[in-house]
Amino acid sequence: MKINVRNILTYIFCFIILMYPFNYTIKAVVFPNNSVAIGMLLISFIGLLLLGNIKKITKYHFIIFIVTLVVLWMQLYNNYYLKVNNEGKVLLFSIYLFLPLILCLNKFALNSCFTVIRFFCFEHIVGTFFVQFFKDFYIEKLLPWLSNGVDNVAYRNILNGYNPGLTMHYSTNGIYLTVSTIYFFSKYIKNKNRKDLIFVILSLIALLLTGKRAHTLFTLASCVALYIFYNRENFSKKIIKFLSLGGAGCLGLFIISTFMPQILNVLIRFEKTINAGELLSGREPFYELAINMWKEHKLFGYGWGAFGYYFQQNIFSEEFVYGYLDAHNVYLQLLCECGIVGLIFLLIIAVRFLLKTINAIKIKTNVQLKDECLLFTLAFQIFFLLYCFSGNPLYDIQCYSIYFICLGKVLSYQYELLLKK
Repeated sequence: MKINVRNILTYIFCFIILMYPFNYTIKAVVFPNNSVAIGMLLISFIGLLLLGNIKKITKYHFIIFIVTLVVLWMQLYNNYYLKVNNEGKVLLFSIYLFLPLILCLNKFALNSCFTVIRFFCFEHIVGTFFVQFFKDFYIEKLLPWLSNGVDNVAYRNILNGYNPGLTMHYSTNGIYLTVSTIYFFSKYIKNKNRKDLIFVILSLIALLLTGKRAHTLFTLASCVALYIFYNRENFSKKIIKFLSLGGAGCLGLFIISTFMPQILNVLIRFEKTINAGELLSGREPFYELAINMWKEHKLFGYGWGAFGYYFQQNIFSEEFVYGYLDAHNVYLQLLCECGIVGLIFLLIIAVRFLLKTINAIKIKTNVQLKDECLLFTLAFQIFFLLYCFSGNPLYDIQCYSIYFICLGKVLSYQYELLLKK
């Protein structure tokens, strides 16, 4: 049996590239130190580039490279993270920013990336249910090891009924389970495999156990949008099935809640928020600060990371667990940090990728869509853009790393179309 060294190395590099964002809050347990982690990431990125066996750089690749450099410049110019000695955040974003280009140059790495994503989805599904069913062992043995005695936010999450899984924050766990739900749902609607449906259900239950409202709402919205779009030509025939599945899901949720009441945490939190009239969950000062900052520098903004810097000076108090928080609205944060010019530029890129993904699936379904990864790419882009209204996906490696892989998938597909012309 011949061993394919190239495939093995590709899987190893993809595993390292994704291991960091999928275990970011416990990176101290996974990696000896930050220098080793950054070194391994750089080697993996360079390795994928070399394994691409690039014979020539085309105009298409050059344009991608130039756009990447423009975004990199926007991030580095007057970067406020550097002013507060947070070079690691700047370096990580800069490295992962080149992932779409590298995946376009090495299309063989794309399948490896999605296979590795599935592995880490299993990690966090299992981790979440482990915490749910073995809570005492988790609190007494596992959590002290994961936190390295530094952070107790996960412990407070557990006390409040929210499940952080194998992370240090239930919000982070929510992101991983969002990826998992969308991933297996994309596979299911393409292949109609019952095993994938089981993992969709498990992922969604685990997501509900985190208690994250926005994650759950935007995940469901993304999956519904994908289902309707994928079945757009005969959706009227499938609407009964769609509604039946929704009804069965609600009934199943009610039944499971009798044994696992924490599964209703999301609904309970929604109810409390509505009754209290706090739909923005106390983020009004964040948004007000961002808008006021933008009014000072309307065209080009303050510079990347400026919001966290001014948050620390104007809003931070002891009630916040973390300092230098982001705005929890990417669009407003980009507005104050990059100005109206920067926001429009990045929105054009995001919308263009979304439209290209939609067009790619239309073309594929007109013949035969054999690649469910395109479906995942569309659904996750929808989630990402929706979550930008209430979270920080462009600033959190757990989100932007997956988003950049999706962009790489679209770029690779578009390049294949060019070669066929």
